[in-house]
Amino acid sequence: MNAQLQSSYHTLEQALQRLTDSIATYNPNPVYADELVAANDAVDRDLELLAAHQSNYTRIQSLRAQSASLDSTLRSTITQLAQARKDILAIPPASSPGPTDQANELNVDTLLRYAALIAPTTVPPTLRKPIPSIEFPRVKLEGDGSVERVGGLSTPPPQPEGEQGDVKEAIVGIERIGELERGWLAGNGDVGFVPWVSDEAIRGGALAKLEGIGEGSGEVSGMEVDQQGDGGAEEEVRAEHEEQDRRRRRERARAEVRVFNPDDL
Repeated sequence: MNAQLQSSYHTLEQALQRLTDSIATYNPNPVYADELVAANDAVDRDLELLAAHQSNYTRIQSLRAQSASLDSTLRSTITQLAQARKDILAIPPASSPGPTDQANELNVDTLLRYAALIAPTTVPPTLRKPIPSIEFPRVKLEGDGSVERVGGLSTPPPQPEGEQGDVKEAIVGIERIGELERGWLAGNGDVGFVPWVSDEAIRGGALAKLEGIGEGSGEVSGMEVDQQGDGGAEEEVRAEHEEQDRRRRRERARAEVRVFNPDDL
C-alpha cells in the first residue's frame, strides 16, 4: 500500500513539473493540465483506499483481542470441567440398602388409607394436654363450719364482736376428686355446665322469703304463710300453694330434659 501511494505521489509531482515548465517557457500546453488532474484523482483514490485499509486493520486488531479472550475463557472452562470430573470420580459409591431399610418400607396403599382418615384437627390417640396447675380458691371455715344460705349463696354466720373464733383454711372438695375430674375442671373434658343457680337454691334464698312476705298478708316463716287472718288471706295462701305446685311441675319437666354430653356417644 505504501508503494502504490508513493507511485501516485510521484506521478502527480511529474505532471505538476511539466505544467510549470510549460508555463515558465511561455508555452502552456493543456495536455499537461489534464495529466495533473488525472494524477490528483489517482492520489485521492489511493488515500481513500488507505483509510479503508487502516479501518480494517483496527477491526482485525480488536477481533484478535476478542479471540484471545475467548481462548482464555475456554481453557479455564476446560480446566474446571477436568477438576470437577476428578472430584466426582473421587466420591465413594453409595452403599446398598441393608435389611433394616427394607423392613421399614411402607406400602403406598396403606399410606393412602391412613391419610384419608386424617382431618385438620386430628391428634394422636395417645396425646393428652398437660393439666395446668390451678390455684383453687380457699374458704375460711369459722367456728364449727356452719354456714347460712342467703339468696342461694353460702355465707358464714356473723361473729360476735370481740370473738374471733377458730379459723382454718381448707381447699373445699379438691382432695376428694380424681385426676380425670381435675382434667375436666381444667377444661380438657366435655362436661355439661349450667351457668345459673338451681331452682332449689333460689327457693331457699332470701329473695323467695321476701316474695312470700310481699304476696301474703300475715307473718311468714320460711316459705309457708301463717293461716291466721280473714278469708281473703286464706285465698291468697291457696293461690300461693297452687303457684308453687305449678313451679314444681315445670322444674320436674325441665329436669327431665337431658343435657347433651359428647362422652355418652
